[in-house]
Amino acid sequence: MISIGAAVAIIAITLSSIMQDRTRSLQWSENHSHNIARTMAEHTARSLDAVDLTLRSIKEQAERDRRSTPRSEQEIITGFENYIASFPQIRGLILTDKNGIIRYTERKKSMGMDVHDRGYFTNHKDNADL
Repeated sequence: MISIGAAVAIIAITLSSIMQDRTRSLQWSENHSHNIARTMAEHTARSLDAVDLTLRSIKEQAERDRRSTPRSEQEIITGFENYIASFPQIRGLILTDKNGIIRYTERKKSMGMDVHDRGYFTNHKDNADL
């Protein structure tokens, strides 16, 4: 009789320990997931801020170029290439004319491509605030 009672007690203690470990593991997993999510959200926000600042800087330079002394298209493109080269975080960018023809890109095969009907071009062309 005593051995059956002891076995039941051991089983009850073991089950209780397993349930406590399960509860702690679930709580740790939830906390860890929330921490990772917060960290990723912060990282994403900072990355998007950096992209926004870079694009604003490029836009301001383009505005200065537009108001400067008239230059040939090649002079503008060369100046733009040199300006973009000063941003090591930029891996790809295109420069189009007002008609949507690509005038500069690192992907030389795309030079001269017409993108006037692409959503990203019409969105930016129609929205002067971007």
